[in-house]
Amino acid sequence: MWPLMAVLLLSSLCCGSAQLLFKNINSVTASSCDKVIAIPCYVSNIKAKEVKALDLNWKFGNTVILIFEGSVNKYSRAPKFESARVSTLALLQGNASLKLNKNEAKEGNYTCTVADLGREGNHTMELKYRRASWFPLSENILIIIFPFLTILFFWAQFGILIRKYKSNPMNKKIILLSTSGLLLTITVIVGAILFIPGNYSKKKSYGLIFFVTPSVILVFLQYHKFKPAIGRTLYAMIILTTIQALGFVLIMAGLYHSVTVCEPKYGSLLTAGLAIVTLVELFGLIYMKWLDPLIGFL
Repeated sequence: MWPLMAVLLLSSLCCGSAQLLFKNINSVTASSCDKVIAIPCYVSNIKAKEVKALDLNWKFGNTVILIFEGSVNKYSRAPKFESARVSTLALLQGNASLKLNKNEAKEGNYTCTVADLGREGNHTMELKYRRASWFPLSENILIIIFPFLTILFFWAQFGILIRKYKSNPMNKKIILLSTSGLLLTITVIVGAILFIPGNYSKKKSYGLIFFVTPSVILVFLQYHKFKPAIGRTLYAMIILTTIQALGFVLIMAGLYHSVTVCEPKYGSLLTAGLAIVTLVELFGLIYMKWLDPLIGFL
């Protein structure tokens, strides 16, 4: 028994621990906004002084991702993981972390296997993605509510114009307003379907564009809704059009800073612009209904 213990002791003294020790990381959470995903793997007792004494193997489940053979200093990658990479210099320091492009990094278990001077060990960790909405909840709610309220106020104004002035349905202005209103409504509905809150994606960015840009139609319709513009009606048309145009500028500024990034920082600009456009339609409705009986059609 004593000779055996002596052999084990000598082995421990000359070669270090017989087993590689890994930093205890059971899972890692990545953001869907990250372009590159880093999956950590740290060995605390690497003894090799040269890369040729090290071997590394990364797997996703039972699928091989990457193999590094130190003896020939060669990497081998699976076709599905062409972006997979590790740092050779970092490996000598015990850092065997894997980096993958987001489109190749799927949720699940990843196993890191390291061999060093005849010793070998492995560690498995789970990759998870953080489920977060593209915009904060409060901004999401406002972005969805304002366009639909705007449409509601527009059609209410349209109804007032039809009933109050008994307009001919074939009147050119009625045709223009109804056609524009239908276009506005359909575009907003399509945008809403594509924009359903969730993680950032190209589809959602296109949905947001469809959802909010039709507001510009309302700016150009102010003149037609208040025509003929005389007296107080002229001033109302100018004021409402100017304010609504300002709202649309804010919408475009917020949109520009949102659709190009995964984590928008200027969503407040977008919601402020949408709020202004909606409030102008509400004020226009109130003005038509109660404040000025002079609105009519040519």
